[in-house]
Amino acid sequence: MELSSSSSDFAPSSSSSSNDVPAPRMAETSNAADWKLWPAPLVEHFIVILLAEAGKGNVRSGIIKRGHGQAITEEFNNRTGKHYSVEQIKGKLRRLRTKYNLFSQLIGMPGMGWDPNTNTVTGSDEAWLNATKSKSNYNGFRNKGLDHYGLLRQLFLTVAQTCSAQHSADDVDEQSSNPKGKQPAHTDASSRKKRKTVSFAPESKKTVDSAPVHDYSMAWATKILISMSGLDKETKFEALEQLRDFDWRQAFIAMDQDTRWEWIELLQTRD
Repeated sequence: MELSSSSSDFAPSSSSSSNDVPAPRMAETSNAADWKLWPAPLVEHFIVILLAEAGKGNVRSGIIKRGHGQAITEEFNNRTGKHYSVEQIKGKLRRLRTKYNLFSQLIGMPGMGWDPNTNTVTGSDEAWLNATKSKSNYNGFRNKGLDHYGLLRQLFLTVAQTCSAQHSADDVDEQSSNPKGKQPAHTDASSRKKRKTVSFAPESKKTVDSAPVHDYSMAWATKILISMSGLDKETKFEALEQLRDFDWRQAFIAMDQDTRWEWIELLQTRD
């Protein structure tokens, strides 16, 4: 995908025009602050660069591999005229993953779907009520879906595999109980009607949310890793090697899913 590299294309509609933006504090996570640093055209350019780096093997499972953070940051800055730091680049990637996971879970819930033509979430009032009861953050997508969702699916799901291969890996347990085969994970019946609404299967949460109390076995840690859709085999085996240590395993199982992703990233990028 060819995108304009003019730095004016990436500036938010703000009176400030400085490209020398200091790294934001950890507490600066509001949507307004994020949009100021990352307007939509800039985010799209960022994702396209990451996809190109994934094709080279420098980004894996949506994580920048160790030793490549500085080069990717310089490439991004050269193309956009920005002066962002490696930490800003990695921080934005983490936030994109969090939003991607949240949105994927929402449109995969019963009765929910996504219209890619209008970038809106589809669902009855009852379906929305059930969804927001389970997680109030879903309300943030009532008026508009996740920008660049198609590109983000490529980044987080098709690193070394195709989307279909990844869905097959995620649904092994379902296939074993359904010898006739499973229904396609990315479409529902309504996608074959006039309105092209897409429904995606949510990430497996059963192995994460229903853990027996104080179960810190390798078997349970392995099930959690399998539930983290988008991790390639090499990353999973590297994590499993680290989780042979009981203290690490205990901490990993106690983490929420977003923190587990951050741990995987640190594992991949440490020297």
